Amino acid sequence: MKYLTLEYIKEHSRILGNAQNDYLERTGNAAEQAILNLCQRTIEDIYAEYGEVPPDLMHVTLELTEHLYNHRGPTEQVAISAVPYNFDLLVKPYMRLTSGSREDITDTTLGSDVKIIFGVCLPNDMVLADVDFTGMVYNTRDMDSKIEFGKSDCHPIGEGARYCFMFNSDELGVGRYMLRLTVHVPDSDYPAGYSKEVVVIDPKINVIG
Repeated sequence: MKYLTLEYIKEHSRILGNAQNDYLERTGNAAEQAILNLCQRTIEDIYAEYGEVPPDLMHVTLELTEHLYNHRGPTEQVAISAVPYNFDLLVKPYMRLTSGSREDITDTTLGSDVKIIFGVCLPNDMVLADVDFTGMVYNTRDMDSKIEFGKSDCHPIGEGARYCFMFNSDELGVGRYMLRLTVHVPDSDYPAGYSKEVVVIDPKINVIG
């Protein structure tokens, strides 16, 4: 883990004993990476700007770790927006102005004027580069206005924990955009060899004309 410790996690979640140490560490790693992805930052960037991991960012990472620890089943889809309001309240001050912050777009001239950067928490330390996925961006004002895309239509960022999808807002028109991501997670218990995990992400993009 980059900044959490097992002691912090156990104290926060009131966990006794060492039987879950390996799982807690994996969950802590996933939570840290999800927070950094959401903020569009690296841990080095956080330390460079603040000199430490700020207490509220530390706390919200512990909250997400506990959430992931308590919700392990494949039928419970984990998305950042599903965590209670105080999660957004604590993490938003550290978000960079990219797909994680509300972006009002007024220029809809030809070209890729919308960029969505996304990442998800996956089991066994996998990242998006390790799996196949498809996505759909849709306009909440008009559900028939949508753009479907595959992994090959996106650009990997860094080691592939996050991907970027770009498109022209003229294709969807005026309104608020949402992203629906379907990830094929390798799982030998399923006939196809993978399970489909569906996550709905709010990139906080609003086209106002």
